[in-house]
Amino acid sequence: MFAFAIIFAISVALAAGVAFMFRRNPRKWYGHMLCHACGYRWKTRKPTPSKKCGKCWDENVVPVSEAEPMGMKSGDTLSTRRA
Repeated sequence: MFAFAIIFAISVALAAGVAFMFRRNPRKWYGHMLCHACGYRWKTRKPTPSKKCGKCWDENVVPVSEAEPMGMKSGDTLSTRRA
């Protein structure tokens, strides 16, 4: 019985260590962005959402959750989504 308790304690500690290693950073913003000027879409992992488009550098960008709740694929554009 004592051996079972030791094995259980070790496995719980290992599981907690693995969970700690694979946790998401709460200060980073994980999401998709959409540029209304050129229609470019991208996925970002920056501390805050981008202010400019990565393709045309226009500032008319919004998170996809505000633009399209249905989501998107990384690198997708408006022209390819509507076709």
